Amino acid sequence: MFFDEDFITAVNDNPVASIIKASEIILQTISALDNGKSWTDKEHDILWEGATFIQLILDTYGLEFHKDCPEATESIDHNCPSLKDWITGVKAHFNTKSNENVIKQRINTITNQYQSVLKKAFSYEFTKGDFNRIRSLINKLHESIVENRKIDKKYKHRLLEKLEGIQSKFHKTFSNLDGFWGLIGDAGVVLGKLGPEAKPIIESIREITEIIWKTQARTEELPSSAKNPIFEDDDQLLESDVQSPEAANNPKDGSTGWTFALQASTNC
Repeated sequence: MFFDEDFITAVNDNPVASIIKASEIILQTISALDNGKSWTDKEHDILWEGATFIQLILDTYGLEFHKDCPEATESIDHNCPSLKDWITGVKAHFNTKSNENVIKQRINTITNQYQSVLKKAFSYEFTKGDFNRIRSLINKLHESIVENRKIDKKYKHRLLEKLEGIQSKFHKTFSNLDGFWGLIGDAGVVLGKLGPEAKPIIESIREITEIIWKTQARTEELPSSAKNPIFEDDDQLLESDVQSPEAANNPKDGSTGWTFALQASTNC
């Protein structure tokens, strides 16, 4: 055989590289045997054996080349140049493929390196369902604020600016969730200004903050059953600046401003 057993066995490790190497060996051998006059039987045998081996690799590993190995004719002068041209074409084709693979491997390596660094950076990540739900709630909240005629223009402008700031930076991952938690204070203020009419706004903010809490708890590796104490009745949990004016001044049952706001909106 023109190729030894070790070479043939190594094909399985990298078929593309083996095709390129086999093509180079065949063409170098033919070049060394060229007498400048006519094709010889030895050249004919080497080209046929080499081309057959290359075609076998293509078929075995499902590698594509636009043209199959030439069919044999009775003429050595026809077969040899046809085989040589075919082998040369195969080599050029898979050299290009090999270069593409090298580039892709480099890109993958670079991508993996950056992904590794980014994964180390702390961040909160929403599930796809939570991400879509928050986006929907923010849009709903925006509409409720725009349509409400009892909120004075200056405060409405501040609320919409804050909401649009959250929308513009809303991605599946966040380094901090402060912007969302700030909505709790706004819920209290809106309740103080609107009373029962604040219910649609309060409900949207509550659902957003519940999702935020679930995301933060998961990221911080708290038990899945953990509840946010802000949603519980404990007047020591929130500072007065995040309570609604009415709740801060008139806590009827010892509830926090946020809990009071939620209870009030629910009872409306």
